[in-house]
Amino acid sequence: DRMVVVAGARHPLARRARIAAAALAPELLLVREPGSGAHAVALAALRDHGVIPTRQAVMDDHEAIQQLLMFGTGYAVLPGRAVANNVRRGALRVMAIEGWDVRRSFYRLALVGRRPSAVGRAFDALLDATTTVPALQRRAVAPNAVALRGRQ
Repeated sequence: DRMVVVAGARHPLARRARIAAAALAPELLLVREPGSGAHAVALAALRDHGVIPTRQAVMDDHEAIQQLLMFGTGYAVLPGRAVANNVRRGALRVMAIEGWDVRRSFYRLALVGRRPSAVGRAFDALLDATTTVPALQRRAVAPNAVALRGRQ
């Protein structure tokens, strides 16, 4: 899952062609709540790019963050898929941060030696059909353990 840095279309940083990561530090970061995958990935990615946000607003919903962004409030690091519609319609802009290529992984858990239900197989087929990244192969592990398959 590709994570992008987004802001409202009218935000001054969103109007620039390229942005140095350091320009984000004084801006308000709208971030998901601690414990969410998006929170951990966003803060780690910013830190890896030398950005320590000085101001943060924590929210528990991607949609609420996007609504605030559309009013010109701050910036956020969100999944590209979550913001795609608002980017397409021009309400949000993905900012081109130098050196930014941040992705997070998702995992499927499956009991080893147990065949998924019909609903589970249908869900697996849906995931396989809607992703551009091939699934990692299943790995056999000890009996009664859980196998992991990852996606980005």
